[in-house]
Amino acid sequence: MPPLKSAGYSTVIPFLAASDVEKALSFYEAVFGLRRTNVNIQDGRIVHSEMESGGDIVLMVAPDAIHSELNRSPASRGAVSPSEIFVFVADADRAHEQALLHGGKSLAAPRDVPWGERHALIQDPDGYRWLVSQNLGA
Repeated sequence: MPPLKSAGYSTVIPFLAASDVEKALSFYEAVFGLRRTNVNIQDGRIVHSEMESGGDIVLMVAPDAIHSELNRSPASRGAVSPSEIFVFVADADRAHEQALLHGGKSLAAPRDVPWGERHALIQDPDGYRWLVSQNLGA
């Protein structure tokens, strides 16, 4: 039996549609510290990119409607994602600040939570909501 997943990939990977893939990748680099890899460019535009953290692929991004008309970012449909994507960061305050500097919105300012983490809730320019969490080591 072959391995469950390809080497270097997380078991669960969000695959997000973006209205502007370059802008989305720049946002995820600045806010979450992710690194772009496996960038596929066709006719001068990014049609697929993967983002890496800690040696694993943790996120995939492609343009709105590239796979089907249903595959569009929430913002392109005038909506906000009803779900949150949870991501650990080294510094929740910095991630929150970077999100605002790169076109994101603050949905909840950074705050300490009782289980030893610091959380902030942000929305990226494509309407995805992200719960950023910093482990405080408690």
